[in-house]
Amino acid sequence: MSRADRRELHERALATDFKTLLQRRDVTFPRDRELVGQVHAIKRRVLPSGKVRFDAERNAGATPTSSGRGRSRASASANRTSRGAARSGCEFSDERSAGILYSRGSQMTLLMVWTNKPNDPTAINIASDSLLSAHDGKGGQISWQYATKIHRLHPTREYFGYCGDSFVALSAIASAVATISNSDHLHKVDEKEAPTVDARAMAIHEHLRHTFPLLPTAWRRPATLLLAGWDSRKECFSVWRLELSDKDVAAPVAIDLASKRVHCFGSGAALAKSRLSELEKTGAVNTQGIVKALHDVILDDKETSVGGAPQMVMLTKESDVPVGFWWSSEGGKGTRHLFGLPIHLSSKMENVSWREPATFDERPFVPFKRVDA
Repeated sequence: MSRADRRELHERALATDFKTLLQRRDVTFPRDRELVGQVHAIKRRVLPSGKVRFDAERNAGATPTSSGRGRSRASASANRTSRGAARSGCEFSDERSAGILYSRGSQMTLLMVWTNKPNDPTAINIASDSLLSAHDGKGGQISWQYATKIHRLHPTREYFGYCGDSFVALSAIASAVATISNSDHLHKVDEKEAPTVDARAMAIHEHLRHTFPLLPTAWRRPATLLLAGWDSRKECFSVWRLELSDKDVAAPVAIDLASKRVHCFGSGAALAKSRLSELEKTGAVNTQGIVKALHDVILDDKETSVGGAPQMVMLTKESDVPVGFWWSSEGGKGTRHLFGLPIHLSSKMENVSWREPATFDERPFVPFKRVDA
């Protein structure tokens, strides 16, 4: 690939990534007429999968020079865009050799956690979408809508949920499970011997604080981890948040479940909060309404970074109940999805609560029975 081709590839990737940031309102657009024109040169295209892709016109804004060779104005505008984004607190990591642009600061996905009732809750819920998105190195994006984003911290009944960079988050979760499950004390689940959720969160942070710097710098991108469960020692539900950045792992922070019942994270959080505000007016802020809000955000065409089937787990004082959903992106009755993936087994999976995402009504699986003639 020639130097000019690499430069053009980089410019297209920058334009695509920047417009996505503008749509999410993660960056303030400077009042620059030429820059506005460059952004408007980006064209919207609907892929066969139904997702939207934005591509810059190949020769948009090209101006001939005295030597007869055309030089695109997009290069200068891209530089101004990068500087403007840096001033507004949005960082870019420019991987020129691979022709890929990564944005740092946006958290792809929608992750939600809430208690089943405001006072004296008997359960806590974690739910998310199932979409992964990444730049394809050609100025566009590739996506996969079957990602498991909720993981159990074996052998405990506590669960992780994540948003942000999947490579970083999944590596951190796998590392945490391996460490906790093989520790002398932190793996214990008996009420008399089990440690607090706080202790496990602190131990996971200490472990990641030393292992995360071992990643290559280019691989360190932002991710948010939530650890939630019933704390038998303190006799309350506990949720801890760990933030991983390109530099370090921040100390875990406890999520306040008493003053705020529903917490949203990721790129779809703003739209989800808007849906929840509408629910508050009707007094229907219950698990059924909250799942409906997640369902609506997933299907909203304006939020392209959220998609796939919803996934969820309900944690009580005595047990954990995975929630599976009947899902179809094209309408119809749909198929069973569990933690983002379609299930084609004939097993009833009776420990799973099978639900309709739009209404949260139960819909048990009835295996097909062959009748001999």
